[in-house]
Amino acid sequence: MVASDRTALTRDRILDTALAIVARDGLAALSMRRLGEEVGVEAMSLYHHVPSKAALLDGVHERILARVPPPPAHEHDWRRYAAHQAQALHATLCAHPGAIGLFVARPAATASSLARLDAYLDVLVRAGFSRPEAVQVVHVVMAFVVGHASWAVGPAHGEPPAAEFRFGLDALLTGLAARLRRSRTR
Repeated sequence: MVASDRTALTRDRILDTALAIVARDGLAALSMRRLGEEVGVEAMSLYHHVPSKAALLDGVHERILARVPPPPAHEHDWRRYAAHQAQALHATLCAHPGAIGLFVARPAATASSLARLDAYLDVLVRAGFSRPEAVQVVHVVMAFVVGHASWAVGPAHGEPPAAEFRFGLDALLTGLAARLRRSRTR
């Protein structure tokens, strides 16, 4: 297939179409061939805009993260910051269940996602966590969020069970706060 208007093929169009495939049919359905068919070009033409399947997946990951509202710029309380990040990502993943697998399989790797991660780590370090502990906090919270979102959108549930998510997140953050207090008294 050849696009009738080659100038219309852009990285943005490719990523938007890839995200639509993931949203409609799940992550496993996304291939360069399928994406090419959707945008009306041969799969090889896509590589002029995204150098590899990995870059495509990174772009889709970034597109999903761009839909996660950032915490307020003035928020420096680590617990409120972490709660906001967790709740916003959870809501976004529940709205895009086909992309949950991407967050299981791929770490943040784009400049914008790494900048967001660094801001999160900085808030945690300013609160008193060491840098390695801050990384662990992010990983633990992320694992809870992604795991719960995966469970919440499963076939046994209609609406995501918000009360269970809030309970689990509060318990997790309370445990991390207790750990931080203990480490300060050592």
